Amino acid sequence: MAAFIDTVKDKFGIEPVCTVLSRFVWKIAPSTYYAVNSRPKAERATREELIEEVILERWYDPAAGREVYGSRKM
Repeated sequence: MAAFIDTVKDKFGIEPVCTVLSRFVWKIAPSTYYAVNSRPKAERATREELIEEVILERWYDPAAGREVYGSRKM
């Protein structure tokens, strides 16, 4: 939800977007949005990003323009 608000906040503002979302889609307060954005990233999320980088680095060969390894080798 916070990612969606990030995409439209420059055009509409955070509070109006939260009001419309709360009325029609999902209840979210502006304070919840601010809390989510001020919270530090979880250690697990940081670790998973690093693992994803390593896997993609080994899986995709930009010189050949294709995937190098299949699921068994990965």
